[in-house]
Amino acid sequence: MGIIKFFDQLEDRIRERLSHTPILYTLITGIGAVLFFRGVWQLADQSKLLTDYSWSSFLTTILGLAILVVTGTFISYFANEKAIISGLKHEKKIIEKTEKEIIEETVTLKEVKQELEEIREQLAKK
Repeated sequence: MGIIKFFDQLEDRIRERLSHTPILYTLITGIGAVLFFRGVWQLADQSKLLTDYSWSSFLTTILGLAILVVTGTFISYFANEKAIISGLKHEKKIIEKTEKEIIEETVTLKEVKQELEEIREQLAKK
């Protein structure tokens, strides 16, 4: 678990620094994505994938993957954050919910919003 924690903290630090320069962040993650997909594509094109692969293809894939992981882009691009959060909360995916469930959630959200407005009004009066 120590290595996972290390890379998680590394990703957090890199993402925090790059978030201050969005153009550089986008450039680096774009390069990472292209390298990753290029490597995967080349590996898939190899006629004898398991016996005669090119180290260039393999290293390109690993380099691209590393860039995407340390910048935090790999998970956010391939696994939608809403899907991750709903999984952590043990909720159904939106496409699995029935119309009735969605309407019930919408009504609940409207009620919560109305109660919040009432609380704000009461606080403003004080």
